[in-house]
Amino acid sequence: MIDLLRVDAPEQHPDELSSEFAAHEELRKSSFLALRKVRCRVVNRRLALSGQVSSFYLKQMAQSLLLDRFGTELEVDNQLEVTTHFHR
Repeated sequence: MIDLLRVDAPEQHPDELSSEFAAHEELRKSSFLALRKVRCRVVNRRLALSGQVSSFYLKQMAQSLLLDRFGTELEVDNQLEVTTHFHR
């Protein structure tokens, strides 16, 4: 879910909010259920992914899906943490 009430985050351009929503939707419609919990934030043409996934495969899948969707429009910064103590 997009957190529009964060006061510590830089101000976003409407196009960035639209891209952020599209990134969330792309992950949400994925067949990988764990990717639905990945957080996305777009600022200055940089799409940051954060959260936890249970494997490097899922980390790479999140990045691949979004690179396919956005191409060179956004830089994808994959900050997902791979952990064996993944909480669903």
